[in-house]
Amino acid sequence: MAINWDKLSRAQRDYPKPKFALPYIDKLLKKNPGNPYLSAWRADVSLQLQSEPQAVLKSLRDVCQHKSTSQDELLLEYVYRLIVEATIRANPKLDHINSVGNEGIKAWQSAAALKGTKKDRKDLWDALFTTAMRQGCWDDVRTAIVKYRAEAGSSDKSTYYTQIFAQQMSAEQKIKTSLATGVEERMAAIQLGVALKQMKDAYERPESDAISVKDIRDLRFMAKIYARQGKCAELLELWKAPPAHLEPIMEKHALDISLLTVDMLASAKQYELLEKKIVGLIDVATTALSENDPEPLRQLCSARINIWSYLIDASRELYSSEESKNKIATIKDRAFGSAPKLDRSLRLVRLLLCIDLEESLLQDCKDFWKQFSRIPSCFKDLRRAVEKMSEEERNSFLLYIEEDITASKPSTEESESAAEDSMRAETCVLKFTYLIRVSLITAQISTEILESLIERASKISQVRPMDPDPIVLIAYCLTKMHNQCIQTSEPPSQNPRLLLQATMLVRAAMDRDTEKENRPLALLATRLHLNLGLGRVAFQLWRHVKVKEMLVDTLTPYLLSRIAVTQPLDVKHHQGFSADKELKHVIDTVDRMVRVQEGLIFRDIKRFHWDSAFDLISMNDKLTSSLTRHTAVLERRRIARLKGEPAGDLPDVNYRSTQALSDNIDRTVFPAYEHSDVHRPYSFLMPDFPTLEEITTQAHDRESVSKILYRDGLPAAPAGPAKHTTEIPAERHIRENFWTPITKLLWSAHHPDAKADAKDFTALVTHLKQLRKDQETLISTIPTGRDFSVEPPMINESMLVAAYSALEVLRALPRLVNEIRERVVQSKIPHPMKPLVPKDWAKEVDAESKAVFEAIGKVARSYIQALQTRGAAAMKAQVRSEKTGEALTSLISDADVDFYTKEYVDAAVEAWTGVASVKMK
Repeated sequence: MAINWDKLSRAQRDYPKPKFALPYIDKLLKKNPGNPYLSAWRADVSLQLQSEPQAVLKSLRDVCQHKSTSQDELLLEYVYRLIVEATIRANPKLDHINSVGNEGIKAWQSAAALKGTKKDRKDLWDALFTTAMRQGCWDDVRTAIVKYRAEAGSSDKSTYYTQIFAQQMSAEQKIKTSLATGVEERMAAIQLGVALKQMKDAYERPESDAISVKDIRDLRFMAKIYARQGKCAELLELWKAPPAHLEPIMEKHALDISLLTVDMLASAKQYELLEKKIVGLIDVATTALSENDPEPLRQLCSARINIWSYLIDASRELYSSEESKNKIATIKDRAFGSAPKLDRSLRLVRLLLCIDLEESLLQDCKDFWKQFSRIPSCFKDLRRAVEKMSEEERNSFLLYIEEDITASKPSTEESESAAEDSMRAETCVLKFTYLIRVSLITAQISTEILESLIERASKISQVRPMDPDPIVLIAYCLTKMHNQCIQTSEPPSQNPRLLLQATMLVRAAMDRDTEKENRPLALLATRLHLNLGLGRVAFQLWRHVKVKEMLVDTLTPYLLSRIAVTQPLDVKHHQGFSADKELKHVIDTVDRMVRVQEGLIFRDIKRFHWDSAFDLISMNDKLTSSLTRHTAVLERRRIARLKGEPAGDLPDVNYRSTQALSDNIDRTVFPAYEHSDVHRPYSFLMPDFPTLEEITTQAHDRESVSKILYRDGLPAAPAGPAKHTTEIPAERHIRENFWTPITKLLWSAHHPDAKADAKDFTALVTHLKQLRKDQETLISTIPTGRDFSVEPPMINESMLVAAYSALEVLRALPRLVNEIRERVVQSKIPHPMKPLVPKDWAKEVDAESKAVFEAIGKVARSYIQALQTRGAAAMKAQVRSEKTGEALTSLISDADVDFYTKEYVDAAVEAWTGVASVKMK
């Protein structure tokens, strides 16, 4: 039968799975040998089945030479994409290529020759432009523009500037490829020179010329081209003497251009020019100041404080330490020394310079406090300066602000706003107390200090119940105490009372926030409930975080990063949730954002956004390689396997992109009361936040092994161990004792030439026996008459991770046994691994796996019984226990405690019910 694009598309829908499509294609090719549509489809399927890429490339080159290919634009685009994929597969060092090569481009040229009109040829080159851009082949993008302009006959601004952009991108890509392959690329320098020459030509053209630089948008684009080539000095020289028509434009946007120039020089690390430019701006401002005009200096300080940071960086790079300090000191004295009362922006810059000069900061901080202690940003403004003080100065500052807040406390006759300001300042005092007495302390933190902070913050919160700051401070103190108890007490205390108090406190504050506008508080509440293993409640609170579009990429890891081993199963009543649906929502949302970005980027030449293309492409790269989406894909596949559902139909990860994943996660979402050097997100709120390296190594290796065992996809090559891991102990235990030997045995079974180790067989059995013993010790035997307030935890995140991680392995082991049996023991061709398989190994693994599985089920049922009989009483007692519980009495009512306790017990029972419901096969 005659094959065209529509019939090919229909056949691809009928045979979506590669392993079924391949024999069907081969059958059709016997009847239609050399058919370009079928050959292209076969190449596509072969790539999906990880066939030899060089052979695929050869077949695609043959397709390019076929006459029918040049007659169908959709087939041309399809073949183009496949050539790119095959070429990259054949060159593992590359993640992009510059061009599909002569054969690929000749097919487009042949297609152009068949077009009868200029318009049709322009449309074809437009199609190549967008096709090549989608695949990141910038040399072909440049070729498409050159051909398009040749057909157009006359030059217009859009195509001219787009060609400059493409020249720049093509050259940069050639340089990147050269670095990856070690092969010198001379064309890159030529293309950079051409881009620069074209840009300079446009700048120097008269206003009447269509392609001349005319406005601030054009100047910004010009700056990007010069900056990306490190030609900042040449640009500044050109901008010194602009063409007449640009003089009023540059005068009108003088500040914008100055800020643009500073950013450009800082990014290019052109420190001499950077210092000269900033000092020039400061000279203008200080001259105006000497003439009683403070506005230029105020504008310079308030517009962008990083200008002053850039000045410090440049000075450090250019001069010795002593000379650098002398220069900065001179500037500081000239700009800020004589002013009797500086406004906030000037004081912040003065503090920044004082920090660099290592001068005493005490008086400056006192002056700032006196003037601005009532504004919400006071703590944030002064935090870095207070951190840089000596211990003696910090204590002196803390004493000063304590005395000031006492002395300036408003009387009952004063206005309500004065009282509000006073309470805000008092909260700020508590933040500094926390910073100085808790966060900056390297030794064990005094329990008395933490309890005192909790008590003081509780009193403020009673007066200002809608202010989240005191609540967050209390939660931080309680979680700090909880972690300190676990790490330092002998024996380590596992009592969850402090974490439970923090969690219930934040939950009560969330309920008071009727508008649900406080995203950090909602996120903190979500995270604390997850720490306790209360997934159902966490998902309810997550809905108040109001995560939309871009925030899905930056915030959802706080909820979903380990969801496959904490709350994988659906809860189906009216307050239920589905982790799988949430993960699907993440994937769909990121994909939708990618489509929106691509709609802005991948346009025809006439509508191409050349002025914003660098930024748009950078954003699109971040989204298409999003770590959040990547993790969501992996977690969905893990959940499917735990449920006993096929993972093969779910989205899969693109392993080619794993070396360029983009970590877009916002790590600054929780209020910053710790000192600046503490890694965020704070570990006491979210222990062991998964890292990019961990996801791209261990998660991929586990996924590759699972694909083989469950036969639901083709694995990637092993990534190797991560250098730095943030696994919690339960994850590390399961990986080291189970996934590592499973991976090694599976690799040896599939690669007979690989050396196997008999110890891996016995290690699995040994570790299974130990895991069974560990589970048996967990089976809860509840003593009667015990004090409820010291009850050990009945659920938390780590306990669920341990249970589900073990179940994940137990579901994989029978499949490993089957794989060893089929590929090694029963193989018709003698396998070198066969003599190493211990006698009755399969039976031992099966028996021990069943024993561990039964033990985990008993653990889950034991905790369910404990929760149903003692859970509510234990939680109520723990929330009210000891000094911290007493301090929270006025913030969490008895009615709230009763309501939350019932909800928490139900959520905990559901979590353990999920563990008990997982089937072994």
